[in-house]
Amino acid sequence: MIKVKALKPVSMLITEGREERWIFLKPGEELDGIGMVIGVAAEYAPHAEPTNRHGKKIVNFAIQEDAPNNYFGLFEVSKSTGQS
Repeated sequence: MIKVKALKPVSMLITEGREERWIFLKPGEELDGIGMVIGVAAEYAPHAEPTNRHGKKIVNFAIQEDAPNNYFGLFEVSKSTGQS
C-alpha cells in the first residue's frame, strides 16, 4: 500500500482493493491506503506519451511501494502509514 501527496492539482487513476477509480487531489492533499497509482490524466503530464484507457487519455505509471517518490512534480509517493 502507498500514500500519495499532491504537489500540484492532479487527476489520477488509482486502485483500492480490486477497484479502479479516478480521484482529483489539490496541492497538499494526501490519500493513504492506495494499492497502486495506475496513471494520471494526460493533460497533467503533457510531455509524456499518453495511451487510451477506458476512452480517456492517460499517462501510465503503475506505481507501487518500491517506486521513486516524485512524478513530474505532480505528486509524491511514500509507503502507506495504514491510515486514510
